[in-house]
Amino acid sequence: DEYGVREVHFEDDNLTLDTKRARRIFEGMIEKKLNLRWTTPNGVALWTLNKDLLRIMKMSGCYELCFGIESGDERVLTEVVQKPLDLTKIKALVREAKRMGIFTFGFFIVGFPGETEVERKKTFDYPWKVGLDDASFNIATPFPGTRLFEICREKGYLKNVDDLFSYVYWKANIQTEQIDPQALEKAVARHTLLFRVSLMFRNPAKFVSQYALLPFRDFRFFYSFLTNLLKKIFIPASQF
Repeated sequence: DEYGVREVHFEDDNLTLDTKRARRIFEGMIEKKLNLRWTTPNGVALWTLNKDLLRIMKMSGCYELCFGIESGDERVLTEVVQKPLDLTKIKALVREAKRMGIFTFGFFIVGFPGETEVERKKTFDYPWKVGLDDASFNIATPFPGTRLFEICREKGYLKNVDDLFSYVYWKANIQTEQIDPQALEKAVARHTLLFRVSLMFRNPAKFVSQYALLPFRDFRFFYSFLTNLLKKIFIPASQF
């Protein structure tokens, strides 16, 4: 109350990894009647969540959960991303979170070496399949020092080896027989825009509460975000 704090962002994506500790945190927020809204902008470990934990999270003030799903294809998720996630269980988890009034957001990554067009399409289709409220598609980025960077360097897949300023999630820095960087960037922008704007039609009330009623600076950011996506779709990459 002293500082007027009304919302908290848990940046730690391992917030619920120790479920007993997580429960103590959320139950403490309830007992102390903090009345804070909170979200997880960096995501949470999906495999740690269940109906009971979601209930306590909601009671403690959780209004949004971001899920780092990464891929909608089982092979890519297991062999490439190496994430212990069961795709068959996510739909029920998303449905339960939404039933409790928690806004659901998914993070996805495409453009991995060896990823096929069919596998990539599965990822683009996955948010629709499981009923997420919103989603963001990003491009696999081989940051120096990572295993992905070493694999790409060994195989000659790196498009901009020395230009570290190009290593951002919306630019394709991996080029293979299956990956056309410019086409991938446009596809990512198109699918992100399509899914994000579709919320206006899928659930107008939820779109208004999540975006249109935000403080001006946040809505301005959202408008700028959509404008940049449109530019990436319709303006040649050479003009950026």
